[in-house]
Amino acid sequence: KAAGVVCLIGLGLSLGTLLLYRLYFRIIVPFLHNVWSAKGKNSLLDDEYTLYL
Repeated sequence: KAAGVVCLIGLGLSLGTLLLYRLYFRIIVPFLHNVWSAKGKNSLLDDEYTLYL
């Protein structure tokens, strides 16, 4: 019985973490990118991944 409870807690934590991870990359990252673009500020991260032709 205790093992089943521990198993359910582990599954709940893993699903919660996965959900937070997906929400972070679908909502928060694009939002921050839009904020940085609106300010016109070049961050080091953007410069690192920009391809100059």
